[in-house]
Amino acid sequence: MLEGVRKIPQTPELQGVTFVAGLIGVTAWYRVLKTDEERKKADDMLSRMRAHMGQELQRLDLSGVEMRVEEIASKREAEYELRAVEYAVAQSKLPPPLATLAGGSGSVQVTGLDSYFSFAAALKVGGKMVQSPGGVSEWQSQVERELSNAASASAGFTNNLKSAASVEGGGNIVLISAFFYAAVAAKIVDRKSEEYKYLPAEEVIGKLQALVDSTPPAAADAEAPTEAEKKKLDAHHKDVANASRLITCLTSLFGANLANVRCLFARDWTINGSKFRTTWTAGWFLEKQAQIDVR
Repeated sequence: MLEGVRKIPQTPELQGVTFVAGLIGVTAWYRVLKTDEERKKADDMLSRMRAHMGQELQRLDLSGVEMRVEEIASKREAEYELRAVEYAVAQSKLPPPLATLAGGSGSVQVTGLDSYFSFAAALKVGGKMVQSPGGVSEWQSQVERELSNAASASAGFTNNLKSAASVEGGGNIVLISAFFYAAVAAKIVDRKSEEYKYLPAEEVIGKLQALVDSTPPAAADAEAPTEAEKKKLDAHHKDVANASRLITCLTSLFGANLANVRCLFARDWTINGSKFRTTWTAGWFLEKQAQIDVR
């Protein structure tokens, strides 16, 4: 954060811009804190961070900027991400998405049609489960249960998704965050590619399944693997958990309508020659900008 602030004076596009406020947004890691002690430690850390930011802003002659800390509700986080995605898709002159699926390290968010739901599906848990015989099926069953439980409170939303995807061209889905890395691992997209396009969901699932079925990397000495070999194996298990999680999401949400669903994977976009990442912070900025424009 400090590095970003220090770049403000050197950024030509920001010359002449008056900054009046700054936001330190806290998301899932803060929302899941359960005890008063955990909250206090987090609040103390955030207070120190806010103070450091204030000192740096003063050094840069930006002392008029008021820094604040705000907890971002899961629904708002998902809405901000969707706003960033819709902006990037529109700027890239692609058809608008029906919904966005954001795969986090601990949960999955489904956003679209002015609705939203989130469910727990931690990759750390899945990465361990898929290592045992039958573990992939167990993991996918767990993901499906969590998705179904969350979706039951938004039955109208999920029914509308399926209905929209029942017609050809009606099921454009943008997948972001960890789902992008599942696509990279399955060789669906290249990490450095700047070509953005919708791909048939059935083709996507086929490549994801090939990753799930692939043989884990073997150590030269199975009894004494090196640290590098352990990391490589852990990364494989995480990729398998991520890929199988995404397969479950797509098949559960769209079922028999998968033939009409197309998937676009992206993280870093190039828009008007500049890099743009579809994070909640980008969506927050776009919303604030729209509010200013309205005034």
